[in-house]
Order: sequence, then C-alpha cells, then structure tokens
Amino acid sequence: MSTSSRLLNRAVLFFAGAALLAIPAALWAAHIGRIDPSLGTSWTKGNAAAVGSAVAAVIAVLAVLFALTRAGRHTRDAARRGSDVVSTRAVESVVRSEFGEEPDVLSAAVQARRLGARTVCRVEVQVRRRAQLAGLTADLSRVEERVHLLLGDDIQLYFHLSVGVRGSLARARTVH
Repeated sequence: MSTSSRLLNRAVLFFAGAALLAIPAALWAAHIGRIDPSLGTSWTKGNAAAVGSAVAAVIAVLAVLFALTRAGRHTRDAARRGSDVVSTRAVESVVRSEFGEEPDVLSAAVQARRLGARTVCRVEVQVRRRAQLAGLTADLSRVEERVHLLLGDDIQLYFHLSVGVRGSLARARTVH
C-alpha cells in the first residue's frame, strides 16, 4: 500500500467514524428535547456554537495526533557512524547494480525509516509476474551481503517484493 492510499484509508475511516458519532449524538439530542423532530427552532445559536466548537476541538486533537505519529519517521540517512553518514542513495546504487543483470527485477528503490534509535532500509523490489522466487531469494541474499560488505554491517535491510502495475503489464519471462 502506498502512502497516498494509506492517507486515503485514514480519511475514509475518519469520516465514517465521525458519521457514526454524529448520528447517535443527533438522536440523543432529539430524545432529550433539544431538537424538534422536524429540526425546529429550539436549537439555539449558543448550542450550535458549543457543538461546533466541540467537534472542531476533537478534529484538531485527532489532526495533531495524526501528525505526531507520522512525523520524523523518514530519513535520507541509511546509517550514521559518528560524523560519517551513509546515504540511502549509496544503498540504492549498490542494490541497483546487483539487480542490473537480473531479468525478473524491473526496478528497485530504497527508503530509510527510523524505528526507535535504529534506522532500517526498506528495499522495494518490483518484479515481473510469475518471477522465479528461488532465484530471487538467492539474489536478495547476495544483495544483502554486498551492501554489508561495501557499506557496513550496521545497515539493516528488509525487502518488499511487489508486482505492481508495471510488473503486471510487463511480459512474463518464460523459462523452458
């Protein structure tokens, strides 16, 4: 799932939750006599302002919590050794050079994320449909060894294999 679809999912869940909270609140207000069943005039401007302020406060708190949970995770540094920094571009160039000859691999990209005090590199590998997984796992092990040999053992990698749109449109490699 990409970042944009994750954000879209959260927005849809937020509005569904807001609707599920608004319906019982309106029914409760109608039950205690604050609102006429036909949405008459007993709802005063003061009550509407209070309810609007409460809803705005809840939305603001949720927005702040959402921003705090998403902030500060992505980084461009794959590893730090004192004042030396290994960039994700260095890791990406090693990964791409290792996958350069592999016909089942269409593309590879590297993103670094902070998890607590550690930095973990996510290597997203887009493969052809019906790619040979036995060969790919050997290639992934070779890539990990090469990254550790060239850039150091403190770089932690995890691999994400996906087919994606490009992989599903590319011709499958046939092996006889």
